[in-house]
Amino acid sequence: LDAVSRSPMFALLSECLGGLATIRAFDARRRFGSECERTLDANLRASLASALVNCWLGLRLELLGATISAAAAALAFARNSASASASSAIAAGLRGAGGGGTAAPG
Repeated sequence: LDAVSRSPMFALLSECLGGLATIRAFDARRRFGSECERTLDANLRASLASALVNCWLGLRLELLGATISAAAAALAFARNSASASASSAIAAGLRGAGGGGTAAPG
């Protein structure tokens, strides 16, 4: 969209440079100036729309990445907590059964 709106602007610039003597001779500076402003405004509207869409998409992608990272971290934490509590329970069971103690038999 930006490139499409840029084409008339470059065409007008080329036209103005090619016919500069004619524009001055017929005192058409004001008409070509307003036409240049019109094409520049159209190009800036397209550029602004493109920039806004890029910002919107970037924000959405960053939020998606942050959500995925947070979910992965939460799952890793939950898995480590579960395995730590399971190993603690196994160690406590072994100590209670006499298999994990360090005291000498008496």
